[in-house]
Amino acid sequence: MKKIIAGFIAGMIFATAGTALAQTAIEKITASVRTDYSVEVDGKKVTLTNSPLAYNGSSYLPVREVSEMLGKEVDFKDGVIKLTTPEIKFNIKIPDGLTPQEYYNKLIAEKEKLVEELNETKATYEESKNDPRFTEKDDELAVIFFKNSEERIEGIDKMISYLLEQYPQLSKK
Repeated sequence: MKKIIAGFIAGMIFATAGTALAQTAIEKITASVRTDYSVEVDGKKVTLTNSPLAYNGSSYLPVREVSEMLGKEVDFKDGVIKLTTPEIKFNIKIPDGLTPQEYYNKLIAEKEKLVEELNETKATYEESKNDPRFTEKDDELAVIFFKNSEERIEGIDKMISYLLEQYPQLSKK
């Protein structure tokens, strides 16, 4: 009977010790929301959806929002915040003075303009083919122009694709 009681007491000690050690390290604090703080990335002012916090002499930024701006993938699992750099085929150099979002928007606008110009030129080409002054040389030049325009559009599509690989958050906007 003494062995059973000793075993029971030992079990209780281990059971309560494990519970005491397993307490979470969550602590409530009072921090200041600093809407007056501004954030710059590579010298360019950016707007955050969530304001920075100030606590105990340090400033804190929203991890997901800032990390995605910097091209990192963010994951949270089992209490661990994981930031990873996605594997990319090409490292797109963003032109100075532009954010990735601005460069993405510029590429989209450039592509749309090229597609519109190409479509207008093709329509004019179709109308011109019936003109008696239309020559074989005109036809050859038009084909070269169409091919060059289509290659430029493909190049922009590739740049957009590589940019989205490097900055996956761009596709969410």
